[in-house]
Amino acid sequence: MAVNVNAWDEKQLKEIRVFLEDPSGTRRKINEVFTGIEEDPKHQNFFAPLLPNNAVTGGVHTLIIEAEDMQKNITVKSLRVHILADKLSELDFNTAFASTGWFEWSNNYETAMNILFFNEAIYSILNQNNWDYSIDTTLVNEFGLDFGGHSQLWKKWDTNKNDHLEYSELEKGMQDLKFFEDWDKNKDNVLSEQELAEGVGKLWDVNKDNVVTPDEYERKLLKYFLP
Repeated sequence: MAVNVNAWDEKQLKEIRVFLEDPSGTRRKINEVFTGIEEDPKHQNFFAPLLPNNAVTGGVHTLIIEAEDMQKNITVKSLRVHILADKLSELDFNTAFASTGWFEWSNNYETAMNILFFNEAIYSILNQNNWDYSIDTTLVNEFGLDFGGHSQLWKKWDTNKNDHLEYSELEKGMQDLKFFEDWDKNKDNVLSEQELAEGVGKLWDVNKDNVVTPDEYERKLLKYFLP
């Protein structure tokens, strides 16, 4: 979890200050991390991780942002943030999955995901190199093992053997895995967040006791849904 602030001024900004107020009302300043982003006099960017670097505890917190210009005019904005737990492992699986926010931003904040958005979302998981859109062979094979124990998935998906995974090959591969079909329990041709979480959870419930424990989900959730 992190805070990222962009501020603009018509003439020139002096600085951005960010504070975090905990549930007891205690306020402390958050130290900025240098991002390497080049700034101009009218624009400044502020970035700092909140979790785990700043040891934020659970509960309702308030982020307070102050932007000051060279004339000492100060604009203040605040945002309430509800932190469910200190650690991901303290949450049950469905809550942990929902807390990633992955479903919302992968689906344009709609309440249900159709197969087109589903395949595109899976493609985005596997395409972690946004510069040239190359997909790593090892990651595809690891994805296969982590999502149902499918070995050598790359070999099965790269049907034209050009060492590049086309989107059409991913679509065909996902169709063969039948994730969307199996997880769409009410057969309305879309997936709700609950259906998606239950489908993923069923694959990650290694001992098949109908409970997805942190030792079963934490590594995979961080790897695929919180990259």
